[in-house]
Amino acid sequence: MSSRIGLQPTGGWRKGELRGATGKLHTTSAWQFTENATADDEADQVASALESALRSLVEKITGYEERFCAVAESHTAGCLIAISSKFVPPLIISSPLLTAISKLNVDLEIDVILQ
Repeated sequence: MSSRIGLQPTGGWRKGELRGATGKLHTTSAWQFTENATADDEADQVASALESALRSLVEKITGYEERFCAVAESHTAGCLIAISSKFVPPLIISSPLLTAISKLNVDLEIDVILQ
């Protein structure tokens, strides 16, 4: 996928490779970008960190959208955001950023894990 898109991923695996220490095998292949953001437990900071992480991912793929979409069309493509927080934070994503994500034709999944 890297050669087809023209970008190197931050992580990934091939179907059949070992899944960490569990001894289980991956049932699918994955090619992924990972972006980390941290924030204090203030609602505004969590929302800002979410927006910042999404913007960074979109910026990494800017200029490669057409090739990414061509590959994503024949594979499952998604954007997963995991948030660990003591409360349910506001999930505010600006319209321009939503438009950029939408153009990539990926599913956007936001998981909130309450501590």
